[in-house]
Amino acid sequence: MNYILYAPEYIITLLVILILAIYIKSFGLFLTSVIIGILLLLFFRGWNKPSNIKIKDNYLYSPCNGIVKKVEDLGDRWRIIVFLNVHNIHVQYSPCKCIVKEITHHKGTFHPAFLLEKSIHNERTEYILYNSVFGYIGVVQIAGQVARRIVPLVENGNTLDVLDPLGLIKLGSRCDIIVTKNINELRVKPGSSINIGDVIAIK
Repeated sequence: MNYILYAPEYIITLLVILILAIYIKSFGLFLTSVIIGILLLLFFRGWNKPSNIKIKDNYLYSPCNGIVKKVEDLGDRWRIIVFLNVHNIHVQYSPCKCIVKEITHHKGTFHPAFLLEKSIHNERTEYILYNSVFGYIGVVQIAGQVARRIVPLVENGNTLDVLDPLGLIKLGSRCDIIVTKNINELRVKPGSSINIGDVIAIK
């Protein structure tokens, strides 16, 4: 699935450029608009859950792909900070079977997402999910300098299956996963490259 329809502002801008290119008969501008269109389709591509993925109730799966920048100790919980590059998939997914308990959007600044101390002040959307095995899990989408829009794909009260679509950061940036320390194994560490559907914790 592709999520380009969730970014109408990009589609409109692209159509304006395309119409202008045809109107002024500029092949260079026409070619540029085609290339931008292809890149946008790549940016907004979704992820298809493989049919052979082994789903277990005591596994917590990665909702995103990117590089783990930090695993932060919050006392009774871990915060796993993942930086998304421009080539990563920009849709985040449910890390387990869960109920969406709360969705909160915070307006903020737009620092580069890799500046961890500053980007905590960026615009973000926080999802509180409840799972019978892991309890409450947090997934936080954080916008960066380029990605300034976050689009939830779920609502409060929704019941999600493992790796159902959760939300979209337009052009990516950063995703935090907050999980209880009451687990048997945390499978990620700073510098780890993770993909959607990878097991990140076991209880």
